[in-house]
Amino acid sequence: MKTAAAILLLQIIAGQIFTEPIVTARLEKREYLVGERITIQYEARELRGIDSLGPRLADTLGAFEILSVSGPVQKEGIQEWQVNVTQFDTGGFFIPAVEFWFNAAGDTVKKKTVSNPLLVFINSVEIDSSGTIRDLKPLLLAPWLFEDYLPYLIGVAVLALAVLLIVYLRRKFAKKAREETFAAPTIAPDEEALRRLRALEDERLWQQGKIKEYYSALSDILRLYIERRFGVFALESTSDEIINMLSTVGEARPFLSELEHFLWNADLVKFARSQPTVTEHEKALEFAYEYGRRTRVSLIMAGERQPAGDLAS
Repeated sequence: MKTAAAILLLQIIAGQIFTEPIVTARLEKREYLVGERITIQYEARELRGIDSLGPRLADTLGAFEILSVSGPVQKEGIQEWQVNVTQFDTGGFFIPAVEFWFNAAGDTVKKKTVSNPLLVFINSVEIDSSGTIRDLKPLLLAPWLFEDYLPYLIGVAVLALAVLLIVYLRRKFAKKAREETFAAPTIAPDEEALRRLRALEDERLWQQGKIKEYYSALSDILRLYIERRFGVFALESTSDEIINMLSTVGEARPFLSELEHFLWNADLVKFARSQPTVTEHEKALEFAYEYGRRTRVSLIMAGERQPAGDLAS
C-alpha cells in the first residue's frame, strides 16, 4: 500500500496523471445519395493532461473513400475534426470506429482511444424517365373510323360493369364486416403484443443462432404495437421517421429515448450485421415487454379502458 501510494504521488508530481480523452462521432443525417459527400464530425473532450491528439486514417474508412480531413479546431475544452467520405454503392453501411492516438503530458509513449461506430444508408439517385427519343418529323395521323372506336367502347362497357360489381361486393362485405365487428371485438394492441412476444420467446431464435431473425421479429412486433396504439404508420417507416412521428404524440414522448435506442440496435443487427451479447438479447425482449406495459399504463390513466392483465408478466 505504501509503495503504491508513493508511486501515485510521484506521478502527480511529474504531471503524468491524465484523463483519457473521449471522442464522439456524429453525422448530420443517416441517409445520403450515392456519391454524395458525407461529413463525419469527431469531437474530443476530457483533454486535461494531453499534449497531442489526432486520428489515424488511411485512404479509406471501412467501405468509404476518404475525400478530405480537416482539423483539429480548438474550442473551449474540446477539439474537433471533420472527415469527408463518400460511397458509390447503395444499402446500409457501417462506418467503423476511428483510432485517435495521443501523448500524455511528460510521457513519450503513445496511447490510443477510439470513437463510436456509425450506421449510414446510401440510396440510389432517381432516374428521370421523362426524356424520350423523338423523330425528326411528326407522324401523319390517319382519320378515325367507327371500328377504331369500337375496342374502346367495349373496354368502357366492361370497366363500367366491373365498377358496379366491385361496389356491390364492397357493400356486401362491409355489411358483413360490421356484423362481425359487433359480434367479436378486436383484441387490444397490448394484448396482441403480449401474445406475439410470448410466442417469439418460445421460438428461442437467438439461442439457435438466428440473431437477425430474432431482432427482425422483435422489431416488427413493437412496430405493429406502436401503429395500433398511437395511430402512426410504423410498419412501413424507418426508425427515424417513427421517432419523429411519436415526438408529436404526448403519451409517447416520455419513452422516446429508450425506444430510439432499441430501434437503433435492431437496425445495426439487421443492416450492419452487429452481434449483440446474450445479455443484450435478453434486455431487448425485456424492453419490448416493459415498453408495452408502460405505454399501456398511460392508456389506462387516460381512462380509455380497464387493464386486462400484466403485459410484463
